[in-house]
Amino acid sequence: MNNTHRTAQCALIVAAASAVSWAAKALIFGLTGATDSIAVDVLFLFGLVSQFGALVLLMLTWTRNRGRGTRILAGVSAVPLGLALALVTNTMIGAVEPANSHWIWGELNLWLSAAAVLVAAFVTARRVVAGDQMAPQSVSVVEPA
Repeated sequence: MNNTHRTAQCALIVAAASAVSWAAKALIFGLTGATDSIAVDVLFLFGLVSQFGALVLLMLTWTRNRGRGTRILAGVSAVPLGLALALVTNTMIGAVEPANSHWIWGELNLWLSAAAVLVAAFVTARRVVAGDQMAPQSVSVVEPA
């Protein structure tokens, strides 16, 4: 297992943590109705940090064969990428959201963002593993004496 494989696996795990965190936040919010609880705030922040962490790891995985400067720039660009993803999902939901909407509509942007990053991490991890399996193996040839 090489570093790229580990980075892709970490991106998948962190993206899943973000999705689980935001789902748990919605569950607590739905069951208790408490919008200002410490648990809801902590789960939101953990999901947000995990989301950006997954994006950084994905950017590093996608630029694995590039130079150090390119990889640093890709990692830093994960922040505006995450903000753009949130803006796009918010705009999409706003276009179809009814006038008197339920609280779930306010959570959909988090779920769509988490799902998009989770799918990207899953596809990336699968491709990295498939690429590792298809990579040429070094073969040592022993010449007969």
